[in-house]
Amino acid sequence: MRLTIEVQCAVLLTMRKSEAISIFGRTQSDLARALGITKSAVSQWPDELDQEKTDRVLGAALRLGVDMPTTFISYDSQPRCSDDDHD
Repeated sequence: MRLTIEVQCAVLLTMRKSEAISIFGRTQSDLARALGITKSAVSQWPDELDQEKTDRVLGAALRLGVDMPTTFISYDSQPRCSDDDHD
């Protein structure tokens, strides 16, 4: 069985690399291990994570049951909505 959810509006979430690291431990290796990627891949990440990397971190935290302070996440005040919402 496959479940498909259509999202009309999305709120952009971002976080800093240092915050992502602290969710899973104290080092880039801890973050890499949680995400299933290499430490060298994490070392190439910018200080401010884009949406895709933020989503990976949030997904891993949810999957692993890690408590995450919501202060780590900055919200875009204007949700992105599809053109269908304006009909």
